Amino acid sequence: MESTTRNLTGGEVLVARFKKREYRAAVVKTEDGIRIGLPDGRLFTSVSAAGTAIMGHACNGHRFWKVADESEAAKKPATKPAKPKAKAKRSRAKAPAAQPKPEATVTVEMTPEQKREAREEEQAAQPTEEAVEA
Repeated sequence: MESTTRNLTGGEVLVARFKKREYRAAVVKTEDGIRIGLPDGRLFTSVSAAGTAIMGHACNGHRFWKVADESEAAKKPATKPAKPKAKAKRSRAKAPAAQPKPEATVTVEMTPEQKREAREEEQAAQPTEEAVEA
């Protein structure tokens, strides 16, 4: 059964685990009301504010903190939990090596004007009958 942090009266010890570390806070009754005190001396008006100070970002303090029972309150900070067993790696079939792509062949059609010019150049390059007889 979880201990709730909603009805704190003073004198309780709160415990939280974050990033494999155990954190403790004391519930202190002051003239201004109930405050959550961290070991470094900072006091907070809510369990959420105290949790936020530890986590570095906003948190739900009622989920973050648990009220320590009498036996847990007397304990020293917990040791690191055992590491979970590593999962077996799945073998992945290697993809076949990429084949080089053949170079694209581009066919360019000549315009009618280009065809006419090419014919004229061929005719100009051919020797005439008079040049052959001479």
